[in-house]
Amino acid sequence: MRSEAGRFEGLHETLLRAGIAPRRVKRYLAELDDHLAELTAREGAAGYDPAEAATRARALLGSEDELAQSWLSNPRLKSLTARAPWLVFGVLPPFALIAGFIIPLLVLMAWGFLMGFLPVHAHGPSTVPAWFRALVHAISLALNFLVGPLLLAWLARIVWRQRLSPVWLLLATGLFLLFFIRLDIVIGSPGLPMRVSVFSNLAALFTGKWHLAMDDDPAWQFLAQLFLTLLPALWLQRRFAGARVDREFT
Repeated sequence: MRSEAGRFEGLHETLLRAGIAPRRVKRYLAELDDHLAELTAREGAAGYDPAEAATRARALLGSEDELAQSWLSNPRLKSLTARAPWLVFGVLPPFALIAGFIIPLLVLMAWGFLMGFLPVHAHGPSTVPAWFRALVHAISLALNFLVGPLLLAWLARIVWRQRLSPVWLLLATGLFLLFFIRLDIVIGSPGLPMRVSVFSNLAALFTGKWHLAMDDDPAWQFLAQLFLTLLPALWLQRRFAGARVDREFT
Protein backbone atom coordinates (compact mmCIF):
# COMPACT_ATOMS: atom_id res chain seq x y z
CA MET A 1 0.00 0.00 0.00
CA ARG A 2 1.29 3.43 -0.91
CA SER A 3 0.32 6.72 0.68
CA GLU A 4 -1.14 9.56 -1.34
CA ALA A 5 1.27 11.79 -3.24
CA GLY A 6 2.78 14.64 -1.28
CA ARG A 7 2.55 13.08 2.21
CA PHE A 8 6.32 13.43 2.72
CA GLU A 9 6.87 16.37 0.35
CA GLY A 10 8.56 18.48 3.01
CA LEU A 11 10.93 15.66 3.97
CA HIS A 12 11.60 14.99 0.29
CA GLU A 13 12.68 18.59 -0.29
CA THR A 14 14.74 18.70 2.92
CA LEU A 15 16.76 15.62 1.99
CA LEU A 16 17.34 16.71 -1.59
CA ARG A 17 18.48 20.18 -0.55
CA ALA A 18 20.85 18.58 1.95
CA GLY A 19 22.55 16.75 -0.91
CA ILE A 20 21.17 13.25 -0.34
CA ALA A 21 21.23 11.24 -3.56
CA PRO A 22 17.75 11.21 -5.18
CA ARG A 23 17.70 7.40 -5.49
CA ARG A 24 18.33 7.09 -1.75
CA VAL A 25 15.60 9.62 -1.00
CA LYS A 26 13.13 7.73 -3.18
CA ARG A 27 13.92 4.42 -1.48
CA TYR A 28 13.70 5.96 2.01
CA LEU A 29 10.31 7.55 1.33
CA ALA A 30 9.01 4.26 -0.07
CA GLU A 31 10.07 2.54 3.16
CA LEU A 32 8.34 5.24 5.20
CA ASP A 33 5.19 4.77 3.14
CA ASP A 34 5.21 1.05 3.89
CA HIS A 35 5.88 1.59 7.57
CA LEU A 36 3.14 4.21 7.81
CA ALA A 37 0.68 1.87 6.13
CA GLU A 38 1.52 -0.83 8.68
CA LEU A 39 1.06 1.58 11.60
CA THR A 40 -2.25 2.80 10.18
CA ALA A 41 -3.50 -0.78 9.81
CA ARG A 42 -2.42 -1.58 13.38
CA GLU A 43 -4.21 1.46 14.80
CA GLY A 44 -7.31 0.60 12.77
CA ALA A 45 -7.25 -2.95 14.17
CA ALA A 46 -7.07 -1.42 17.65
CA GLY A 47 -10.52 0.08 17.10
CA TYR A 48 -9.82 3.62 15.87
CA ASP A 49 -11.75 5.00 12.91
CA PRO A 50 -9.74 5.47 9.65
CA ALA A 51 -9.13 9.21 10.10
CA GLU A 52 -7.97 8.90 13.71
CA ALA A 53 -5.91 5.79 12.89
CA ALA A 54 -4.08 7.71 10.16
CA THR A 55 -3.41 10.64 12.52
CA ARG A 56 -2.10 8.40 15.29
CA ALA A 57 0.06 6.44 12.85
CA ARG A 58 1.62 9.63 11.54
CA ALA A 59 2.42 10.78 15.07
CA LEU A 60 3.96 7.42 15.92
CA LEU A 61 6.15 7.56 12.83
CA GLY A 62 7.75 10.81 14.04
CA SER A 63 8.09 14.36 12.80
CA GLU A 64 9.82 15.19 9.54
CA ASP A 65 12.73 16.71 11.44
CA GLU A 66 13.18 13.48 13.37
CA LEU A 67 12.91 11.37 10.22
CA ALA A 68 15.50 13.50 8.45
CA GLN A 69 18.02 13.79 11.26
CA SER A 70 19.75 10.43 10.87
CA TRP A 71 20.18 10.99 7.14
CA LEU A 72 21.42 14.56 7.45
CA SER A 73 24.11 13.53 9.93
CA ASN A 74 25.66 10.93 7.60
CA PRO A 75 27.83 12.56 4.89
CA ARG A 76 28.27 9.21 3.09
CA LEU A 77 24.66 9.39 1.95
CA LYS A 78 25.31 12.54 -0.05
CA SER A 79 25.69 12.32 -3.82
CA LEU A 80 28.93 13.11 -5.62
CA THR A 81 27.40 16.26 -7.10
CA ALA A 82 26.58 17.53 -3.60
CA ARG A 83 30.01 16.65 -2.20
CA ALA A 84 32.05 17.89 -5.18
CA PRO A 85 29.89 20.02 -7.51
CA TRP A 86 33.03 21.71 -8.86
CA LEU A 87 34.09 18.33 -10.27
CA VAL A 88 30.78 17.54 -11.99
CA PHE A 89 30.06 21.03 -13.30
CA GLY A 90 33.54 22.48 -13.63
CA VAL A 91 35.92 19.68 -14.62
CA LEU A 92 33.63 17.17 -16.34
CA PRO A 93 31.95 19.37 -19.04
CA PRO A 94 35.07 20.15 -21.15
CA PHE A 95 36.15 16.49 -21.18
CA ALA A 96 32.62 15.24 -21.86
CA LEU A 97 32.23 17.79 -24.65
CA ILE A 98 35.45 16.71 -26.35
CA ALA A 99 34.55 13.02 -25.97
CA GLY A 100 31.13 13.71 -27.47
CA PHE A 101 32.84 14.87 -30.66
CA ILE A 102 35.79 12.48 -30.76
CA ILE A 103 33.96 9.18 -30.19
CA PRO A 104 31.50 9.54 -33.12
CA LEU A 105 34.37 10.78 -35.29
CA LEU A 106 36.46 7.70 -34.51
CA VAL A 107 33.47 5.45 -35.26
CA LEU A 108 32.99 7.16 -38.62
CA MET A 109 36.65 6.79 -39.52
CA ALA A 110 36.73 3.13 -38.49
CA TRP A 111 33.60 2.44 -40.52
CA GLY A 112 35.06 4.20 -43.56
CA PHE A 113 38.28 2.19 -43.35
CA LEU A 114 36.49 -1.14 -42.88
CA MET A 115 34.15 -0.48 -45.82
CA GLY A 116 37.05 0.63 -48.02
CA PHE A 117 35.70 4.15 -48.48
CA LEU A 118 38.79 5.63 -46.86
CA PRO A 119 42.29 4.36 -47.70
CA VAL A 120 44.69 3.42 -44.95
CA HIS A 121 47.38 5.64 -46.52
CA ALA A 122 46.75 9.31 -47.09
CA HIS A 123 47.63 9.11 -50.80
CA GLY A 124 45.93 5.79 -51.46
CA PRO A 125 42.93 5.40 -53.79
CA SER A 126 39.62 6.42 -52.32
CA THR A 127 36.11 5.96 -53.71
CA VAL A 128 33.61 7.61 -51.41
CA PRO A 129 29.93 6.98 -52.20
CA ALA A 130 27.67 10.02 -52.28
CA TRP A 131 25.49 8.58 -49.53
CA PHE A 132 28.51 8.26 -47.21
CA ARG A 133 29.48 11.87 -47.88
CA ALA A 134 25.92 12.97 -47.08
CA LEU A 135 25.85 10.84 -43.94
CA VAL A 136 29.14 12.27 -42.67
CA HIS A 137 27.95 15.82 -43.31
CA ALA A 138 24.65 15.18 -41.51
CA ILE A 139 26.40 13.61 -38.52
CA SER A 140 28.91 16.44 -38.19
CA LEU A 141 26.09 19.00 -38.36
CA ALA A 142 24.08 17.07 -35.77
CA LEU A 143 27.09 16.89 -33.45
CA ASN A 144 27.48 20.67 -33.65
CA PHE A 145 23.88 21.18 -32.62
CA LEU A 146 23.37 18.35 -30.12
CA VAL A 147 26.53 17.45 -28.18
CA GLY A 148 26.76 20.58 -26.04
CA PRO A 149 23.01 21.16 -25.51
CA LEU A 150 22.41 17.50 -24.57
CA LEU A 151 25.29 17.59 -22.10
CA LEU A 152 23.93 20.78 -20.54
CA ALA A 153 20.39 19.35 -20.49
CA TRP A 154 21.71 16.36 -18.55
CA LEU A 155 23.46 18.67 -16.08
CA ALA A 156 20.31 20.81 -15.76
CA ARG A 157 18.33 17.70 -14.85
CA ILE A 158 20.91 16.85 -12.17
CA VAL A 159 20.68 20.38 -10.73
CA TRP A 160 16.88 20.19 -10.63
CA ARG A 161 16.62 16.66 -9.22
CA GLN A 162 19.14 17.38 -6.48
CA ARG A 163 17.99 20.96 -5.84
CA LEU A 164 21.48 22.35 -6.34
CA SER A 165 22.18 26.00 -6.93
CA PRO A 166 21.54 27.03 -10.58
CA VAL A 167 24.92 28.77 -10.42
CA TRP A 168 26.56 25.40 -11.10
CA LEU A 169 24.72 25.03 -14.39
CA LEU A 170 25.67 28.58 -15.32
CA LEU A 171 29.31 27.60 -14.71
CA ALA A 172 28.98 24.59 -17.03
CA THR A 173 27.20 26.72 -19.64
CA GLY A 174 29.94 29.33 -19.47
CA LEU A 175 32.60 26.66 -19.95
CA PHE A 176 30.80 25.31 -22.98
CA LEU A 177 30.47 28.79 -24.50
CA LEU A 178 34.20 29.22 -23.90
CA PHE A 179 34.95 26.03 -25.84
CA PHE A 180 31.92 26.25 -28.19
CA ILE A 181 33.34 23.53 -30.42
CA ARG A 182 32.23 23.28 -34.04
CA LEU A 183 33.20 20.32 -36.17
CA ASP A 184 33.59 20.28 -39.95
CA ILE A 185 34.36 17.03 -41.80
CA VAL A 186 35.31 16.89 -45.47
CA ILE A 187 35.97 13.51 -47.03
CA GLY A 188 37.51 12.62 -50.36
CA SER A 189 39.92 15.56 -50.48
CA PRO A 190 42.92 15.06 -52.81
CA GLY A 191 45.75 13.46 -50.86
CA LEU A 192 43.68 13.54 -47.68
CA PRO A 193 40.74 11.13 -47.50
CA MET A 194 39.21 12.77 -44.44
CA ARG A 195 39.88 16.31 -43.29
CA VAL A 196 38.59 17.30 -39.87
CA SER A 197 38.43 20.95 -38.85
CA VAL A 198 37.67 21.83 -35.24
CA PHE A 199 37.03 25.36 -34.05
CA SER A 200 36.52 26.56 -30.49
CA ASN A 201 36.28 29.96 -28.88
CA LEU A 202 39.07 28.91 -26.52
CA ALA A 203 41.44 28.47 -29.46
CA ALA A 204 40.25 31.71 -31.01
CA LEU A 205 40.98 33.48 -27.73
CA PHE A 206 44.69 32.88 -28.36
CA THR A 207 44.74 33.07 -32.17
CA GLY A 208 42.32 35.94 -32.74
CA LYS A 209 40.61 34.11 -35.64
CA TRP A 210 36.97 34.57 -34.70
CA HIS A 211 36.23 36.32 -37.99
CA LEU A 212 37.51 33.34 -40.00
CA ALA A 213 35.16 30.97 -38.19
CA MET A 214 32.23 33.34 -38.66
CA ASP A 215 33.03 33.59 -42.38
CA ASP A 216 32.97 29.79 -42.70
CA ASP A 217 29.75 29.18 -40.72
CA PRO A 218 26.33 30.54 -41.71
CA ALA A 219 24.95 33.04 -39.18
CA TRP A 220 21.81 30.93 -38.60
CA GLN A 221 23.96 27.96 -37.57
CA PHE A 222 25.89 30.02 -35.05
CA LEU A 223 22.70 31.55 -33.59
CA ALA A 224 20.87 28.21 -33.50
CA GLN A 225 23.74 26.56 -31.65
CA LEU A 226 23.91 29.46 -29.21
CA PHE A 227 20.15 29.26 -28.54
CA LEU A 228 20.26 25.49 -27.96
CA THR A 229 23.21 25.97 -25.61
CA LEU A 230 21.31 28.47 -23.47
CA LEU A 231 18.02 26.52 -23.55
CA PRO A 232 18.79 24.17 -20.58
CA ALA A 233 19.63 27.15 -18.35
CA LEU A 234 16.39 28.89 -19.37
CA TRP A 235 14.40 25.71 -18.67
CA LEU A 236 16.02 25.33 -15.25
CA GLN A 237 15.30 28.95 -14.36
CA ARG A 238 11.62 28.44 -15.18
CA ARG A 239 11.44 25.24 -13.10
CA PHE A 240 12.92 26.92 -10.03
CA ALA A 241 10.74 30.00 -10.52
CA GLY A 242 7.64 27.80 -10.80
CA ALA A 243 8.63 25.88 -7.66
CA ARG A 244 9.00 29.13 -5.72
CA VAL A 245 5.54 30.26 -6.81
CA ASP A 246 4.05 26.90 -5.78
CA ARG A 247 5.59 27.17 -2.32
CA GLU A 248 4.24 30.69 -1.86
CA PHE A 249 0.68 29.59 -2.62
CA THR A 250 0.74 26.41 -0.52
